[in-house]
Amino acid sequence: NTIGLIVADITNPVFFDVMRGAERAASARDYTLVVVESVESAENERRAAGRLLRGVDGLVLAMSRLSDEEIVALADEKPLVLINRQVETVPDVVADVDRGIAEMVRHLASLGHRTVSFVSGPDLSWMSQRRWRSLQERCAWSNIAVTRIPAGSPTVEGGRHAAVAVRDSGATAVIAYNDLMAIGLMQELIMAGISIPSDISVVGFDNIFGSDFTTPPLTTVQSPLNEIGALAVESIIAELDGAIPA
Repeated sequence: NTIGLIVADITNPVFFDVMRGAERAASARDYTLVVVESVESAENERRAAGRLLRGVDGLVLAMSRLSDEEIVALADEKPLVLINRQVETVPDVVADVDRGIAEMVRHLASLGHRTVSFVSGPDLSWMSQRRWRSLQERCAWSNIAVTRIPAGSPTVEGGRHAAVAVRDSGATAVIAYNDLMAIGLMQELIMAGISIPSDISVVGFDNIFGSDFTTPPLTTVQSPLNEIGALAVESIIAELDGAIPA
């Protein structure tokens, strides 16, 4: 009666609600949830999954950095569910990316923005690539020019490092891969004397705890993180019980 949950970065508030939702769902069925951090490393995640599989009934991978082939191989050994990642034949729980980005771009267009930059996440992040594709499609529909700025680290520091490239892009709005990057970006731009939102608008993703602590409060696209964590665990337990998840 144990389920493993591997998260990319336990210090990232985006995982707080995921873990709470997963724990709530596990406890409701008398399961124990074991949480392991991969520190944004595919190698660490690979080793953690190997260790966990020997002692858990099922496994949840949140924002996995593993290859599709590795994930399929793990799913062949024990019931497995992905969070915010999709791999053919493997069950997943993913936020509605297109809807959130459509509302975001509509909001920016209503403010008169016609040039937007996207500060991307890690190269191995499926969600970063998925958001970029959706953003390109929605911006094309709205006649907004969009460019991608590679960043890498999905942290406050990663957002700070992207500030110069954002400034030089000439975009009037910037969308960061997640809220932590957006917060770091805001901090660095403000220190450089750039006013938000008068000079540039900044948008993040996930509506993490603390996203409203900035001045001005961060505009962000909310994800149902608690529900996502709970659904992932409920799907694992349903498979273990031989039932089909709702």
